[in-house]
Amino acid sequence: MGKKKHLFCTPAESERRKSVSLAQTRRWHIRRIVAEHAYTPVPAPLRNDLLTSLPEIDNINEDVVIDHSAPSTDSDWTGRRVVELGVLAEGLKACKKCGIPLHLHHAIGIQTYGLAAILKIPCSNTCCHHINNVPTGKRHGELSRTWDANTKLGNALIHAGVGVTQINSVFAALNIPPVHHKMLDKRQAEIGLVVEAVAEESMKQSIEEECKLTEGLTDQQGLSASVDAGWQKRGSGKAYDSLSGHASMIGTKTGKVIGYGVRSKSCRVCAQALKSQTSPRPHDCRKNWHGSAKAMEQDMVVEMVRDCLKTNGIKTSTIIGDDDSTTISRLRHEVDPNIEKRSDRNHVKKNLANHLYTLQKIHKSLSTKVIRYIQKCWNYMIAQNVNNPDGISVGLDAMSKHPFGDHSSCGDWCDHVENPSSKFRSLPYGKCLTDSKLQCSLAELFNRYKSHCQKLAEMGSTQANESLNMTIASKAPKRYHFSGSASLNYRVAAGVAQKNIGHSYVTKVNTRAGLSPGVYTKKIALLRDLQHRKRKAIANTQQVKRKRIELKAQKLRSNACQEKREGTTYSSEVGLSDKHSDKIPPPRFQPSKEPVQFSPETHIPVYFDLETTGIARSSHITQMAAVAGKEEFVCFAYPKVPISAEAARITGITTRNGKMYHLNTEVDAKSISVAIDSLISFLYKFGRKVVIVGHNIQLFDCPVLINALHSCNKLHEISEVVDGFMDTVKLFKLIRPNMPSYKQEYLCETLANLQYAAHDAREDVSALQTLVEQQNLDFQCAEAKASSFTFQYAVESHEYSRVIKANLPSLQPLIDQKVISVGMGRKIAGSGLNYDHLALAFEKNPTESLGDLCREHCGTLVRVTKSQKIIDKIVNYFVKLNEC
Repeated sequence: MGKKKHLFCTPAESERRKSVSLAQTRRWHIRRIVAEHAYTPVPAPLRNDLLTSLPEIDNINEDVVIDHSAPSTDSDWTGRRVVELGVLAEGLKACKKCGIPLHLHHAIGIQTYGLAAILKIPCSNTCCHHINNVPTGKRHGELSRTWDANTKLGNALIHAGVGVTQINSVFAALNIPPVHHKMLDKRQAEIGLVVEAVAEESMKQSIEEECKLTEGLTDQQGLSASVDAGWQKRGSGKAYDSLSGHASMIGTKTGKVIGYGVRSKSCRVCAQALKSQTSPRPHDCRKNWHGSAKAMEQDMVVEMVRDCLKTNGIKTSTIIGDDDSTTISRLRHEVDPNIEKRSDRNHVKKNLANHLYTLQKIHKSLSTKVIRYIQKCWNYMIAQNVNNPDGISVGLDAMSKHPFGDHSSCGDWCDHVENPSSKFRSLPYGKCLTDSKLQCSLAELFNRYKSHCQKLAEMGSTQANESLNMTIASKAPKRYHFSGSASLNYRVAAGVAQKNIGHSYVTKVNTRAGLSPGVYTKKIALLRDLQHRKRKAIANTQQVKRKRIELKAQKLRSNACQEKREGTTYSSEVGLSDKHSDKIPPPRFQPSKEPVQFSPETHIPVYFDLETTGIARSSHITQMAAVAGKEEFVCFAYPKVPISAEAARITGITTRNGKMYHLNTEVDAKSISVAIDSLISFLYKFGRKVVIVGHNIQLFDCPVLINALHSCNKLHEISEVVDGFMDTVKLFKLIRPNMPSYKQEYLCETLANLQYAAHDAREDVSALQTLVEQQNLDFQCAEAKASSFTFQYAVESHEYSRVIKANLPSLQPLIDQKVISVGMGRKIAGSGLNYDHLALAFEKNPTESLGDLCREHCGTLVRVTKSQKIIDKIVNYFVKLNEC
């Protein structure tokens, strides 16, 4: 047994340690496989040798500790470095001993200090050979031992809202050596104090601006400020146990921060000392709270108002905040009994919405659409009665009367006073509400607000505080814990500085810390501030506000329609139920026709005709023929259904005893799949895209052909060669209007003096080619384009017809009872809906779901109709059906 690294081990364990060490050495040094820019693949023998040499996890008894606290020296020039070119050029100018210029490729080592480094470069003078220490960046501080790049990196972490782990992940992706957390902690502490100083200075300037803009500032009248708090833990609505929080105080005139506070219940150093039962080492402890998270806000607000008075001699007369805490009571008790409190209009609106949604559980007629309408009326009433408590009182009366058709308390703003029959555009079906119990509940709710008319007339806004909270959350994300040290305070201060100064606060921090402001730092800061001002100016325009409201409404409609179509997909314990949630299919629309872009160089017309077992579009093909110039294709197909007597009489095609006859002559009939393959082979032989030309092809031949292609799974294969179709019936109607008949036999006899045996596919295509060629028709003219349609359109039309055929029979009860017309029935069926889908939507929400489903937007179109009259008829049908 031997002793190694202060541990006794057996020979077997010693041998295993050597194997692990050897494998690690081979792993990192085998022919520089992992060297920088080794883009060529590793040879198989080396790769296999490398993989088999890797140690197993089970054989490793001790963790390998990598120490980055000390500067590292590495002679391997791998990876990338951050270098200040000017400093490097100055260092390479001359040897410090003999003055001979240095060469970078002579470097024999590099000593890394975070982002910075010192290059070891020997002098090339044979009489000197002095080893020069060439820095890659500037330094500052006592004895110039602190690197500027590392301090700026600490500032960057605070500004960008990331930590050591995240920045090292970035460095790893860029192949830059990682930085140690201890070094970064020191640099963050160094620059963080400067950030706090810049924030304090910006607040003093903001207070001066606020005082200048506040008119008649006396001992009795002071500043008006909005206050709000934020916490570093996401609240669930039930648990309020964040370890830290912050609060801000923003002047109403300038919109800038005039005070802020931070509360923290934890400190890593103190907690570790307590755990080890030792005295904590000297550190910047920011633990300053031992109470609950809920009590943080009022304590911070009291501190900010008191400090504003003591430090700056400025009195705060009005506080704007939410009504969710006892802040105003403590302010009046501990600071000033005469301080005035104003409510935040957004929080009041939110509380009203909570009351309405609570009532929704009792009154089913209080739908989400009605709640949004009441909220809109509330916003208008508050906006029209600023500093008018009497107007608020009258408006509260109207809030419970106006939606129900009682306009006795309405003012000039109400159109129904002069025109009582006008529609309510934002209420269901454009009609007033009729639920008397709901009206009583709403009257009771708004009567409770009557005792606060003065408050409602003088409300303010904490939107600036909420904006600051978002900025702070970007610098101290809630998914990370920063309150165990002073890091949270630095990041909150950075948010305050950015709110007051803009992104250019970063350059002020650099300057105050004795660092260069940074040319690109200035440029990006100016760009970000300019973008912010532009966004703010654009966002406040009436046009953008209206567009924002429209987009929000459109998003809500779309989401409501999707939820109604999908059914219950996510709910508490929904997975425990075996009940299947029926789903309404997404909307379908009738395809839009697109013409074929015919070109003689890339396209060729192929004249086509077929004979079938009947006149229905679901009939089977019995004969196909195609011709292009002198090339001809004819094929008989044995159908899987009987040939009707009428079709047999017209075409002369019959079947007997498994054989097919044409005009009583036996023909070689193939299966439809083989016949389709032969047709596709014929079309491919031209080497160009094909436009299939046929007489009345859009209404008959094309649907029959697409149906056959679909059944044989040949749609994709033929789409590679066929670009579209052209219907000569439509073509001749456009170029030869007012003709008595457009049958092919009549056109051939009249226009081409040609008679032939009709209803034989071979004779039909030959005659059609002769007719078209004698008329010298140009397939690129406007009439030809109007008569053509793409292959994709043909496929989509076939699918649309199939959906109508599947859904329309279920809608027959609605058609029979004159609830909808046949055309509307086809539109509903084509959109993918059947009777069961309509009934399911009505069951989910009788007042809204059917209307939302019919009006569901898809691009510029609606799924079925916007007509409220038609929707009301369908709703009334299901209402009567449920009453029976």
